[in-house]
Amino acid sequence: FGPLVALATDYQGAIDDKESALYPLLTNAAKKSYWVPVRVENKFSAGTPDLFIFRGAEYFVLECKVCRRKKFSNILTDLHWQPGQLHFFQLSLQHALPYCLVVRHQQKLIFVMEERVNALYDYPDIVRRW
Repeated sequence: FGPLVALATDYQGAIDDKESALYPLLTNAAKKSYWVPVRVENKFSAGTPDLFIFRGAEYFVLECKVCRRKKFSNILTDLHWQPGQLHFFQLSLQHALPYCLVVRHQQKLIFVMEERVNALYDYPDIVRRW
């Protein structure tokens, strides 16, 4: 798979918000853009992303993470990955699955996708309208 690109936006929540604080935020943003969000709570299949969003034939999977380090520069080492999550991410990129990693770092929300995705036009509009 190719290089990754990121789009950063301001995060209005608390600086100590946990990953779970991102779900309602992303779900509400998805609904405003007429996407159907589905929260996945799966303890048995390691690696399953946190959210699936659908609109007609379009879909994206989103994995949410919080980076608690002072600096965020490496998704492999600066984030806490559960077993299977990183493998799912890599397979998604290899097989062109529309996958978006959403990272909260301090007061920024960072949306990470593969470089082949044009950040301004191919990101789900919930990102463009953030």
